[in-house]
Amino acid sequence: MREPVGAPCRVPARMCVVCGRRFPKAELARHTLSRQDGWTPDGSRSLPGRGYYLCSDPACRERFAACAPRARKREEARRERRARDD
Repeated sequence: MREPVGAPCRVPARMCVVCGRRFPKAELARHTLSRQDGWTPDGSRSLPGRGYYLCSDPACRERFAACAPRARKREEARRERRARDD
């Protein structure tokens, strides 16, 4: 169903993974988890994989950076377990 002429456009919204606040998608930084590099900023918003959105609040950026190494270690541990099981 089409929006009537003159109706306000809907702006895609995403949620910051740290604070949980909603923002217009264009205001958030997107990151993806890469096997080689860990958390990778996705400036073009087109990298494959699950995207994680982060607001510009310095506290959120600090908490996200603190979590990133743990997430990578978990992924590495999963890969090691799979390799052992095979």
